[in-house]
Amino acid sequence: MRVRRADRRRQGCQCRAVALCARADGNGRQEPAGGAGRCRHARRLRVDPPASRDLDHHHGAGFRAGKYNIAYFAWELPEFPDAWTSAFDYFDEIWTPSDFTTQAIVKKSPLPVLTMPHSIVLVRPTESATALRARLGLPADPFLFLTLFDLNSYAERKNPRAVITAFRASGLAGHGAALVVKVQNVAGNEADFAALRESVRDLPGTVLLTETLSRADITALEAACDCFVSLHRSEGFGLAVAEAMFLGKPVISTDWSATAEFVNPTNGCPVRAPLITLDRNHGPYAKGSVWADPDATHAAEHMRRLFADRTLCATLGAAARATPSAVPSAYTPRSSKDTA
Repeated sequence: MRVRRADRRRQGCQCRAVALCARADGNGRQEPAGGAGRCRHARRLRVDPPASRDLDHHHGAGFRAGKYNIAYFAWELPEFPDAWTSAFDYFDEIWTPSDFTTQAIVKKSPLPVLTMPHSIVLVRPTESATALRARLGLPADPFLFLTLFDLNSYAERKNPRAVITAFRASGLAGHGAALVVKVQNVAGNEADFAALRESVRDLPGTVLLTETLSRADITALEAACDCFVSLHRSEGFGLAVAEAMFLGKPVISTDWSATAEFVNPTNGCPVRAPLITLDRNHGPYAKGSVWADPDATHAAEHMRRLFADRTLCATLGAAARATPSAVPSAYTPRSSKDTA
């Protein structure tokens, strides 16, 4: 097992003025959900809902004045927290990355709620997989299963232990395959990382990558590996899954929440996932909520099948790359609430 060190990347609220064109009028022209003439005065803010109350404090009372303010909210469970509903007071409209998130928010929101999926636009590496592996310090020969997650997103939800369990159950470790685990934000999450490192000690060839990579190197990492695995308990979109599909990689992914909107048996390997009730709080994910418990044995079956059948890998990868809902070239929002 190899471990490489990381530094911590700062995160924050993203604010951007945009030309909002969210739906068509009767003549086929695009106009914002808030009405005609608002395009030049729209502002999109990507912010965690609880941080909405800090907008005026940090940016001044006039920050939102005279603008059509759109929040881009991500949320990963079927129930939007009641404690967060005051966030709606600061905006005119809500966008979300998936129908799953829209359905959670629309039940609580007095505002228009639109599904606005991420547009996946990456620069595909021109280097060969061999060259990419050499540059990134990855083993040259094994079939590589990649999982990638941010410890700030709560390890319990991202569920990397299930990927490790599945890979161990596959019996492929040391027999032509290896696991690559890319971890972000170890600082502040040392206990989670220590447990992760201990859990892979018996898996020969496993690589833990902990340094902060550039966007181009993350894409290179995804391109250098043979299969992407995400046995999450819930996703509001599943950006890394969609990115791997864009790059033509077969994906093994939990068959629930947002990723189930674009991963299916024709373009990937959905993993059975019964729902369970949380018996305690995990950060913002409250006791009594539900999320998925992906079947590691089923995931291991997918791993063995892909490892044994490279034609299947190529077929699924090509279908993944051609999936419009996973790799949209332009936003195509769908309103889940009457915005007229």
